[in-house]
Amino acid sequence: MKKAMIGTGAVAAFVFAGAAFADAHGGPADKFTSMDIDGDGAVTSAEYVSYAAVEGGDAAEAELQFAVMAGDDGVLTIEELEAVMAVQEKADDWEASTTPETDTMSDAEDETTMEDDGY
Repeated sequence: MKKAMIGTGAVAAFVFAGAAFADAHGGPADKFTSMDIDGDGAVTSAEYVSYAAVEGGDAAEAELQFAVMAGDDGVLTIEELEAVMAVQEKADDWEASTTPETDTMSDAEDETTMEDDGY
């Protein structure tokens, strides 16, 4: 289980840019439909690799991602996709809440401040 969770986190970065994808494409169900080329309700490795290629992904990386997401049965279900996307959304939320604000001070202001402080 720990291996799967670590793999899922690593996969999530490419997999689906979480909420951004959902906003642009309507969520996990629409994404799944895009992947499920033959419409049988299960995404195979070949279907996922094809989908990843269309999205600009690397085939070897996509095969590894698929193996982590699909689990032991070798097919990706809508439930598995929803779980991965939920993990990604939580990771995105956490990252947004822990990312420090960028320094908006210009280089000139920074130099002036340093001179004023005697540095």
